[in-house]
Amino acid sequence: EKIEMSKDIPEDKKIVTPSISQLSIKSGMSYAIQASDGSFLLIDGGVECADDANSLYEFLCNHTSEKPRISLWIFTHPDCDHVDLASQFMDMYSGRVDIDAVAYQFPDASIENYVKLTPDEARENIKRLKSSIERNYPHVVTYTLRTGDRYYFSGFYARLREDFLSIMNNGRFWVSACIWEI
Repeated sequence: EKIEMSKDIPEDKKIVTPSISQLSIKSGMSYAIQASDGSFLLIDGGVECADDANSLYEFLCNHTSEKPRISLWIFTHPDCDHVDLASQFMDMYSGRVDIDAVAYQFPDASIENYVKLTPDEARENIKRLKSSIERNYPHVVTYTLRTGDRYYFSGFYARLREDFLSIMNNGRFWVSACIWEI
């Protein structure tokens, strides 16, 4: 399935050179891909930490001259070191940062082989993230990630080569995320 996030960026609207950054956060994984129009694709977040939420906001502001805009925020799985910072960030900066869409594929929290979280922890992380999205960005578009999906945003294609459940179902529990091709 192809999901079109935005049209190609006309040359006169390109304001930055596209880049990818691993964000400096205390615990967890977080990546930012900046498109030529200045918007961002974020992948994951980190643990709940006000300093990290502030650092993410400063990073976004320092890399654009306009109000920061996240075209798509992707969450690979519901561990706290991948989703909790996003919940806090949305609560702190909803009026100062635009978010167009979020994408995730959270497993049923009762998956027996999900070794990193108890079902209750996974359910709580998912609930907290979805509540933050609904409360702060009620009009955001939400996509469910599936292997083979292609996302097009601000001049970039991203294809999900393998989704979280596929990785889990193939017994590769050490893999902590989805596999992407950008």
